[in-house]
Amino acid sequence: MAGVSAVFAVTNYWEHLNKQREITQGKNLVDAAQATGVQHFIWSSLPNVTKLSNNTLTHVYHFDSKAEVEEYARAAGIPATFFHAGFYMSNVPGKMMRPSPVDGAWTLSMPIPPSAPVPVYDTDDTGKFIKAAVLNRDAVLGKRILGATEYMPLGGLVDAFKRVFPEAGKTARYEQVSDEAHRDVLLNQSKLPEFVVEDLMENFEMFRRFGYYFGESLDETHALVEDKLTTYDEFLRKETTGFPADLE
Repeated sequence: MAGVSAVFAVTNYWEHLNKQREITQGKNLVDAAQATGVQHFIWSSLPNVTKLSNNTLTHVYHFDSKAEVEEYARAAGIPATFFHAGFYMSNVPGKMMRPSPVDGAWTLSMPIPPSAPVPVYDTDDTGKFIKAAVLNRDAVLGKRILGATEYMPLGGLVDAFKRVFPEAGKTARYEQVSDEAHRDVLLNQSKLPEFVVEDLMENFEMFRRFGYYFGESLDETHALVEDKLTTYDEFLRKETTGFPADLE
């Protein structure tokens, strides 16, 4: 990192599913930035669910690992900003929202009420947020940049599907399922390890009880971002969304 004025550092929990490994990777990046005198370290972080839930949700490893690195960077005293990516729009097409095996209708099934708001984020917009952080360095040191276009109710994701794909959308629906039913899908259909299922189920409970950003407004971040952010409707119109190319 020698000679670099700004660094955007990202790690990927899902490539190894190991909380401690991600923490170690992140701390190594902080140490390297400090050793080489980086003037603006931007860490891709997330909220500390264990602390913010008063120790009632202690297994959301893919959030807490990043949060622990954020705390380490703050304690180290390096000039840093913390980018908190929102709910990936790319999580929905063909993954969370799929044709129902019962009747073929496109269905978004979640153990969360359809009215629950989520901060939707297109990964292609990442540079817009990081650009804002770099251009406003002094104003955002020690602060968080919230990476999301807007808060949308989960049911609104289905409404957007109906607008963009009116034919397929005729029968599209949101289906709130029980925790037990969703856990069964993750364990027995998706074949995820038990600790990953626990992580995801507590993540969904976090959505229900506290919200993704624990109630933080997006306004402060949006005031800094110069470039237009991608709406979910616009995301769905891209050719590479994960839905079939011939969907109408």
